[in-house]
Amino acid sequence: MEMIFISVASIIIIILFGLWYQEKKKLKHISEELKFFKKEKEYYPEAIIVLSKKYKVIFANKAARKLLVLNFSKSNYISMSAIKLQKPNAEAMDFYESIKEHQADNESYYLKNMTLIVADEKKKIDIYMDKGAWNTNQTITCVINIHSNTEEEKTISTAAINNDNMGQDGSIDFLTGLPSQFAALSDINNFIVESRKESKQFGLFLLGIDHYEDLVLSVGHSYVNQILKRIGHFLDENTKDNMSVYRMDCNTFLCIVNVVEDLDKQAKMLLREISEYNIKEQTFKLTTSAGIVSYPKHGENSKKLIDNAYLALVHDRGNNEGDIEMFRTEYQLIHKEEVRINEEIRQGLENEEFELYYQP
Repeated sequence: MEMIFISVASIIIIILFGLWYQEKKKLKHISEELKFFKKEKEYYPEAIIVLSKKYKVIFANKAARKLLVLNFSKSNYISMSAIKLQKPNAEAMDFYESIKEHQADNESYYLKNMTLIVADEKKKIDIYMDKGAWNTNQTITCVINIHSNTEEEKTISTAAINNDNMGQDGSIDFLTGLPSQFAALSDINNFIVESRKESKQFGLFLLGIDHYEDLVLSVGHSYVNQILKRIGHFLDENTKDNMSVYRMDCNTFLCIVNVVEDLDKQAKMLLREISEYNIKEQTFKLTTSAGIVSYPKHGENSKKLIDNAYLALVHDRGNNEGDIEMFRTEYQLIHKEEVRINEEIRQGLENEEFELYYQP
């Protein structure tokens, strides 16, 4: 009996070690592929600082050091000039005290139309406070966007939040400035009404960044947010007149396409353009995949269409990356079967219905 226990324990340890080694090897590969991307944060055009839980600057990129006049001393950066932050119609106060005062629990947030005062020089700025890493290491990443005086100098972020009323009803995604998933649901329903009247069709492309979770682990939420903003900006500026673009969730974008002829070719062309743009802007490989559905063939309402687009995207990622997949009805059956099996396994574990046998 003791020998059986030792053998079973040994097998479990070997399996766990194998899984750990594979995961470590996978993360190492991704880290090596993106190592130069990590270096880019130092020279990122937007000012980026990372604050500790005591609101000390523990990292500042080149733009931030110049903007805030920061010098590194021992374990953190110290400003060589007084830094103040002033919100509209209020008195200016210490920059870090103001950040601390405005923080909202563990949620990320924006400070819009603020005035930054450094050595009596004033600049209009917006600050995005990324608290994605707060629960793990209690740090806050601040991305500071300076308001531009010319159209050419406007950054993606400031273009997304210049309008004070933008997104108050949830119709605008605060990160990218694109219409949100709530706007997408409303617009799809409007398309359905018009399509029924005129007996027309339309299509949806659900675009998703491949290996998103691994990307976040490798480079962090704040830099992934920069990627999302750039992709959102590219889609907003470069999609055709027959397309409407929306930000859905953390790593997906939705395109409503008026012209349904050759949906697969349209989607492939869009993915290729995104890939070329990423190579040009980021200098590292970043692939996107797409799930495709059409109305009324793949769904009679907005929820059904979006759900089926997600199923097509998941199936596509399971087979290939950087490719497209048109929805097929069997995906629903496959998904239901996977859900059923997972539920049976969960119940079996809870009820101690599994037995382990060892054959020496």
